[in-house]
Amino acid sequence: MMIVSAQPYRWLVLLAWSLLGTLSCAVLCPVREYPPYPFAAELSADLHARAAYWQIFQAQASIRIQSVGGNYRLQAFLTSSPPDRLRFEATNPAGQTIWALIINPESAMLWVPAEGVCYHARTGEAIFRHFAGTPIPPAVFAYSFVGVIPPQYLDAVDFRFIAKSDVVLGQYQDPARQWRFAWELTPRPAALRSLRAEAGNRFEQDGSSTLREYSILFEPPVMIQPETPPRKVVITTPKWQLEGVLRQVVKLETVPLHVFDAIAVSGIKNVNLDEP
Repeated sequence: MMIVSAQPYRWLVLLAWSLLGTLSCAVLCPVREYPPYPFAAELSADLHARAAYWQIFQAQASIRIQSVGGNYRLQAFLTSSPPDRLRFEATNPAGQTIWALIINPESAMLWVPAEGVCYHARTGEAIFRHFAGTPIPPAVFAYSFVGVIPPQYLDAVDFRFIAKSDVVLGQYQDPARQWRFAWELTPRPAALRSLRAEAGNRFEQDGSSTLREYSILFEPPVMIQPETPPRKVVITTPKWQLEGVLRQVVKLETVPLHVFDAIAVSGIKNVNLDEP
């Protein structure tokens, strides 16, 4: 009589037991939910006050850009009236313009004199998608230089503060773009540490693949009292990392709108980024 080894059956029993455990955990183990932050109303009011204070501003920073193409040290000048107006210029130590990025509600342009090229797009996000590898909203980029959560996100119905370990997360998901934003803050004293933005769907509507994520870090964390500007901001994108040491940040009462008008440069190549 042939005797069948029990060893294969033991492996089948172990495999079945393992699968049963995995399935039961998937069904029974709940996804961890973090509690709402108990002082959310107070924190929200402070963040709104900070956003109102820095509604229009100018900033000067020493920046270092690290990318595959090389490392650069430049001086940057930013004039902004968020959410959709900004002018961001960079010069080398000799004072020569390296780029001029101008965004307004109707259009966006990036002039790069060394290349003899001016890039145009309908939105600022399209400019950032091309050069940063991800479509950063202009308001998020501009407000990073003053340590502000854009008020249009703070005012969203589904924006929420949750308590997670020793930090507070301000979370918002943009249904239209499928973006998820998470601002990290220290609770007491209240200070803004960072932003992480990512999207669950990495494909654009036209089917092209884009690494749709970036982060912004404040060193040290920015106290949320309105008058306190950041000292250093680090913006990390798929294509480059920008470190900006703020030399001067000035609150403005008003700024002429023509500052954000597209500039006309003759004798250069114009590239429309909206065209395939």
